[in-house]
Amino acid sequence: AGLYYRPRFYDFNVIVQPAPRATRFVPELQAGLGGAKLSFYYSQPFCSIFGACQISSSHFQLHAAGSLRVYVTQHVFIRPQIDVHWVNHFSQFGSNVVPQYGVAIGYTFGR
Repeated sequence: AGLYYRPRFYDFNVIVQPAPRATRFVPELQAGLGGAKLSFYYSQPFCSIFGACQISSSHFQLHAAGSLRVYVTQHVFIRPQIDVHWVNHFSQFGSNVVPQYGVAIGYTFGR
């Protein structure tokens, strides 16, 4: 139908590591709040019909995540993570809950 979309999430989190850093496997929990911005884009032929090429909506969101830091060296880690966003009035997709997963590679400074 010539309609594209781009969701963007931002949040401010508290990060807690319930186990001490003395082990090779360190669990990590995150919780926070922020916002989600959903932008819809029309393809070029529809811009002149509707008068605008972009429509946006902003929403409040809560965020929670769980991950496990796996240290491959003393400072370098790999972190698989599962996130859940609860987005207020996110009716465009039929649910207020947005799951997300990812993997990060990181470096820890200090001890």
